[in-house]
Parts: sequence; structure tokens; C-alpha cells
Amino acid sequence: MRKMKRLMLIASRELAEEFDVSLTATLVKMTVLNHFPMVIVCHNKRERVWYQAAPMIAPWWRPVRQLDDQTFAADMLFRGAGEQTFPRKNPADAWFDFKGCDRHMVEEQSFLLPDEEILTVLTLPQQAIAH
Repeated sequence: MRKMKRLMLIASRELAEEFDVSLTATLVKMTVLNHFPMVIVCHNKRERVWYQAAPMIAPWWRPVRQLDDQTFAADMLFRGAGEQTFPRKNPADAWFDFKGCDRHMVEEQSFLLPDEEILTVLTLPQQAIAH
């Protein structure tokens, strides 16, 4: 993981395969290890199911309960769009609702899970790091 310069699903998948574990488990471990300013969040078609933020992330960066229609995750979950092979930028207010979040951008990568759920990896800006 130390070789990873940027948080990418493709590299995370390779890491998961190397250790013979699920991609979800790999991402949870990566989040807890606090190497990247990241949040992972799982939604179903109704609401947020769970999320995990890296310890470095300020507590107000809590993902919204309902998946915003403007996200790439919503395109995949509701409209059958294909998985992106690279992170896509999205306004932070599509994922968060604290005051001022509209001034930031996040990088989003998602993949479908069983039972009509989607897991999204959000790479947050430097301003999200708690000081």
C-alpha cells in the first residue's frame, strides 16, 4: 500500500487479490490505516447503510444518508451505468451537507455490491484533515 501514490480501485483490487480478501475488507483496512484522506460509504437504494472515515478526517465529513442523484454512484445503482476505471471529481455537497462543503471537490469511485448496494470510495481534499 505504501507504493500507492493515489487511491485507485484498480490498485486496491490488486491488493485484495494478493491477500485473498474481499475488496470491501481491503478498503476498510486501508481506511483504518489512515494512509489516505478517505471515506468509504455503502448505500442501498433507500439510504446509507454504513460508512468508515480515515482517522485523520474531521468528524463533520459525514456522508449524507441518501445517495444524491448527481453522483456517479447513483448512475450505477439506479441507472445501470458501468463502473469507472478511474476516480471522478464531484462537488463535495453531493456527498456531504455541512456548511461550506460546496466549496470543495471530492474524488469518487464506486462498485456494486450484492443485494442492490453500492460501495463508494471518496478521496477528500486536504481541508478535510483534522488539525
